Amino acid sequence: MRSSLEYSAAKLSDDDGSTPKQVDDNLELMRNSSNYFNSITVVDADGLVRNVVPASLGTTGDRITSKASLEALSYKKPYISSPYMTPTTKRLIVFMSQPIFSNNGIYRGILSGTFYLQENNILSMIFGDNNVDDSGSYYYIVDSSGHLLYHPDKQFIGEDVSSNKVVQKLM
Repeated sequence: MRSSLEYSAAKLSDDDGSTPKQVDDNLELMRNSSNYFNSITVVDADGLVRNVVPASLGTTGDRITSKASLEALSYKKPYISSPYMTPTTKRLIVFMSQPIFSNNGIYRGILSGTFYLQENNILSMIFGDNNVDDSGSYYYIVDSSGHLLYHPDKQFIGEDVSSNKVVQKLM
C-alpha cells in the first residue's frame, strides 16, 4: 500500500500538464487495479482537495478538515492514522498518505488513500470472513491502541479490546 502511494506521489511530483480528468483517471486506475484503497485523494499544500476518486464522494474543491488529514499535511512525511469516523460519510476508516514534493524539493501536498474498515477492503480480501478451522477460530487485527481493525463480524470493527489479556500482552 505504501509503495503504491509512493509511486503515484512521485508521478504527481511535477505538473506535467495533466488535466484534472487525467489525474482522476490515473487515481481511478490505481484504486481499481490494486484494491488497496476505497478512496484516493490529492490535496494541495494549502489543504484544498484537488482530486478524489470515487468522484461520488463530492469533496473536490473542499478544504480538508479531519484531524488525520491535517496532521498528514503538516507532517510532510508518510502518515497512517488510527481508525476514525469521518464527519461527512460516517464511515470508520484508516487514512494513509504520502507527501508530494516537486523535483526541486517544493512541498506540493499529499496523496492519500483510505480504506473503509466496516466495508469490503484489503483486509477482508486477505483474511476473508471465514473461520480458520472447525473449532470456531478466526483472525482479527488490532491496532497499537487496542482497537479492532479487522474482525470477521464487521459489527465489532472499531471496538476497544485493549482490556483483553492476549491483546494486552501483544501491546
